[in-house]
Amino acid sequence: MQQGPQSLDEVGALERLGYLTREVDPGNRRNHLLHAAEAARAVARAAEQRRREAFADRFADWTDADVATPASLLTRYNRDD
Repeated sequence: MQQGPQSLDEVGALERLGYLTREVDPGNRRNHLLHAAEAARAVARAAEQRRREAFADRFADWTDADVATPASLLTRYNRDD
């Protein structure tokens, strides 16, 4: 994938913030391999936890039947045809 100036700026910003590391690709020295740093993984874990808590709060008073109806409709929607 080609990178333009904007994506290079974003990579540089993430690297300066400590969220990303980059290394030269040993298979093609013109490329870089990007890796999420521990700080980025911690932010992602915290965001996932907040998302799970928000869902739990939102559905706390739903019955099993309440959950089953949209779940079955989403399953039907996502079915491979």
